[in-house]
Amino acid sequence: METQKFPVQLFLHYILFYSAQAMYGVYFNLYLSDIGFSNTMVGLLSALSTLILLISQPFWGIVSDKAEKKNTVLKTLFLVSALSALMYYGSTNYLYVIIVSLIFTVFYTPLVPLQDNLTLEYLAGKRWNFGHIRMGGTIGYAFTVVIAGVLLKSRYSHIFWVVSLFLLLCFLMMFIMPTVPGFRTRAEKAPLSSILKNKTFMCLVGFNLAYSLGTNFYSTYYPIYFESLAGSSSLVGVLVFTCAIVEVPFLLVINKILKKLGIIKLLVAATMVSGLRWLLLYILTNPVLIILANLLHGFSFSSFTYCLVTYINENVPKSLRATGQTFNTLISAFFSKVVFGFLGGVASDVFGVNKIMLVSSVITFVASIVFGMLLAKLKDNGDETTA
Repeated sequence: METQKFPVQLFLHYILFYSAQAMYGVYFNLYLSDIGFSNTMVGLLSALSTLILLISQPFWGIVSDKAEKKNTVLKTLFLVSALSALMYYGSTNYLYVIIVSLIFTVFYTPLVPLQDNLTLEYLAGKRWNFGHIRMGGTIGYAFTVVIAGVLLKSRYSHIFWVVSLFLLLCFLMMFIMPTVPGFRTRAEKAPLSSILKNKTFMCLVGFNLAYSLGTNFYSTYYPIYFESLAGSSSLVGVLVFTCAIVEVPFLLVINKILKKLGIIKLLVAATMVSGLRWLLLYILTNPVLIILANLLHGFSFSSFTYCLVTYINENVPKSLRATGQTFNTLISAFFSKVVFGFLGGVASDVFGVNKIMLVSSVITFVASIVFGMLLAKLKDNGDETTA
């Protein structure tokens, strides 16, 4: 039966896309540091890039939901982001890098929630769950980041042509992807306000915002700090490889864990583990022990993100699922990168990155308690879904 075949093309597509993610997400800020940007400058660039998401993220979500084929939107984003990545070679001037980053962000950042949305739509009613496909992304991310760490030898300017290549391959792969239609072209056209009236959804968005503060600070600034401790890009690659590869066993069983524990308990557990991780990164200075502490990433990140994308796909009206995914990404990114990201960059220049990890730990522990209680109350009141 067709529904029983493993969607290999989706799996390979995630490998390619998250290989690009590994190159850009891990080594871009190291490139900025290498060409002389301070943490404050990196934070400002990150904040400005995220501000543009206020327009681009909802726009692409709505376009995807209204499109005759969601695949067409992804093709456009992959192609333009691949070409715009090469613009970084034009200059290392700060203003020029900001402008290029804004252009790249408009087309690149929406790819994560829109690709997840397309995958979840396709998998509906099939035996394979999202974790099985998302595991391809983890594998691609893990192996690319460690290989790149060895081959780059701290020559970070090479990342952009590699990112462009992976995104072009993703563009080509879209031509053999299963077609997923936009639901707003059908009879169901739920109003945008319906997702804002979903109390549990909005609570989860707030939970994700608080959770993302530590996650985004870590991904933005910690590799720069870790490189100063380890002294090479190779160990940075090992660090990120460790974080990524430990996701694999959890992605294989995460759906079963979710069914057993329920979304509230799993989210709280994942957030508590993240808080412990940030606390350890505040305390530890030995590169090997830091790498071992990051084994906690496997359970915490996989569980949290899986809960969110699954809830949106199952409880948001079909005609608004892409919009819901992009809205969730937008809100968490805006506050964690624009507000805390910029202030975190300034603070890390003044107090040091490890001390801000302590602040992240406190915020994460508090969030796990507060939002866990709010979600439990909403469940008791019967406000779990849009129905």
